[in-house]
Amino acid sequence: MFGPIASGGMATVHFGRLLSDGGFGRIVAIKRLREQFAASNEILTSFVDEARLVSRIQHPNVVPSLDVVTQDGEVFIVMEYVAGESLSRIASMTGSVAPLDITCSLMGGVLQGLQAAHEATSELGEPLGIVHRDVSPQNILVGRDGHPRLLDFGVAKARNRLSPATDSGIIKGKLAYMSPEQVADRGVDHRTDLFALGVVLWELLTGQRLFQGTNEAATILNVSSRQIPEASSLNPGIGQALSAVVRKALARDPLHRFQSAREFAYALEHASPFASAGRVSAWLDAVVGQSLKLRAGAVSEIERFGSGPTTQVREPRAEEGTGTSANLAGPAGKITRGSGARRWFAGVLVVVLAGVAGAWLATSRRLASRPLARSIVPPTGLFDVAQPSQSAEPTHPIVTPTVVAPETAPTASVSTSASAPPSPILRAPASVRVTASAPVSTPAADCARVLGPDGIWRLSPPGCSR
Repeated sequence: MFGPIASGGMATVHFGRLLSDGGFGRIVAIKRLREQFAASNEILTSFVDEARLVSRIQHPNVVPSLDVVTQDGEVFIVMEYVAGESLSRIASMTGSVAPLDITCSLMGGVLQGLQAAHEATSELGEPLGIVHRDVSPQNILVGRDGHPRLLDFGVAKARNRLSPATDSGIIKGKLAYMSPEQVADRGVDHRTDLFALGVVLWELLTGQRLFQGTNEAATILNVSSRQIPEASSLNPGIGQALSAVVRKALARDPLHRFQSAREFAYALEHASPFASAGRVSAWLDAVVGQSLKLRAGAVSEIERFGSGPTTQVREPRAEEGTGTSANLAGPAGKITRGSGARRWFAGVLVVVLAGVAGAWLATSRRLASRPLARSIVPPTGLFDVAQPSQSAEPTHPIVTPTVVAPETAPTASVSTSASAPPSPILRAPASVRVTASAPVSTPAADCARVLGPDGIWRLSPPGCSR
């Protein structure tokens, strides 16, 4: 987890990098409760509820939750990172009204996301009855791809929420975008979200705030009873058809409003042309391009230097902005969710070590299977012969020494007792040569032990027996 992207009253959203077991990663947004709220079990339960509800909404105009991570008593929601800017920051940075077709296109996309949220079901197919209850410019994100996205279902109402504090008795959301029934703490349903989006649409078209008062009491009074001016009276470029759509969305009686987000979107589309995603993207680059470049630089820095599974994070200082690369330094805590990458690295290391060990073992076995080389002192003198190949057990002809000499020369012979050590090799005159002859039977008394050319002692002459 890295530096902050945005900061709210109860939580901050940080850059993060999600690493998979395969070694590849992606930039994500990580929502983290502020320290003073992290110790509350009730708030923690509501925080987990948010991720669970969003996971049931499958729509491109809703920022999805990817995972929930718990560590050291803290809970983190891992969400898809969207390169873009919120409507509230766009309005504060530009101070001007967006083109009519772009405004209607953005609102149409948000309405499609709201419809998906209102129709979401549980794993058993039962309607969840989700009501966002905090539709506002701060929770509408305009991506560089030209598509708007709804986020932050932290105070959403649903039938099977684990946290009862979100159901009744406590006013949730931003007062200036609440419906009359919401500020009065009466029962709310999906039409409350349509009223809130009607307020956002009115403000985008006119460039003014509708219900915001000098204090909370004044804001609540405006929501309940202020006369709502016609949008066309403040912006002559708005046609009567579009002004009528806004008027119906802001009806204080829920029965007189649009009854579904789809109906609202359909009326809006017929009252004004919608800009293409490419045109919205070009407009966004024109009005907040510098901010988007700074954030893209922060993302590049994270991907270049923060590829490890565990990274540092700190809370932003009050004087710092959000979404810039200057906010990425300084430790304050850790998330060790990157254990998948460590498991992948450990697996690769084990495979490499196993391969090295296997190669070493195979080499050792090969060396152990080879016969030890025998040191054979080659004979000298009369019985010098060529050494046989040692690749297999040699088979040698029996060599019988025969002395060929003049008739007057005596025949050389060697005799030894059975207990005497082998006699050394007999030296003969230069005219003596070695010939091979067939074995003959020789009495044991005439036998002698002779060292053969293969290093093995044998009885000589052939045919000898003990």
